[in-house]
Amino acid sequence: MSDSNYVLRVKEYITEVTDIPVGAQKLSFGGMELQNNKKLKDYHLPVNAGLLLTLSQGYALRYQVYVKVSFRKNPIRVRIGLGTTLKQILQSLSSSLQVPADQLLLSYEGRLFKEKDAKKALVDLGVKSDEVLELTVMETFR
Repeated sequence: MSDSNYVLRVKEYITEVTDIPVGAQKLSFGGMELQNNKKLKDYHLPVNAGLLLTLSQGYALRYQVYVKVSFRKNPIRVRIGLGTTLKQILQSLSSSLQVPADQLLLSYEGRLFKEKDAKKALVDLGVKSDEVLELTVMETFR
């Protein structure tokens, strides 16, 4: 983000990525809350400064996704936290479906998640609340 952006634009970007509404967000630096109508450069922030995001009271850091499975009529609703990783989702699905996690593949909008994505949070992979993921179960032959 450029320092010529307004604080409101930063919050809008956070909303695009996480679905957290702008009104639930408070951004601060060094104990000072940043105002929506000011530009980042108005605060003379150091290069690569980290801003603190605080959510308004009562806003839950949880969301849900749906997982479509070929052998079930309805998708599975999974409630997760913003930091839930792909690996954690696969482990949870493995347990509930009684299928080994290494036989499960998840995809989203036609993109198959790979092993390198396992430690990434779903939100970092572009998955937003109420989206549908597709689960494929690989058969193993012995």
